[in-house]
Amino acid sequence: MQMERRVSKPRNDREIMAPSSQIKRRKIDHTPSRRILSSVGVERQGISVSTKGSICPVSSGSEFRILQDKSSAVAEAKQDCCTGNFKILDSPFGNFLLPVIPSPAELVE
Repeated sequence: MQMERRVSKPRNDREIMAPSSQIKRRKIDHTPSRRILSSVGVERQGISVSTKGSICPVSSGSEFRILQDKSSAVAEAKQDCCTGNFKILDSPFGNFLLPVIPSPAELVE
């Protein structure tokens, strides 16, 4: 009596190229965008900084660019005297000032 070894068929190209025991999956590192500083004084370039376990937000280049664009849009709207008719928000798409359209009930008041 001869025993047969059953081998499953590959489900995708990855399994064709490498056996299932050798497939490696990449882990996505979800590091927070904030830095936790200890209460120990830190000295860099002659400047001493002392914190008490505070959390300092670290903004990436794209977040900084969004904040710059938002502040320039708000400044331009203030020059045009129309901030009361707009809702100010942060958006990665660049829509920082959205027009607020009053409802018919609000127009009657």
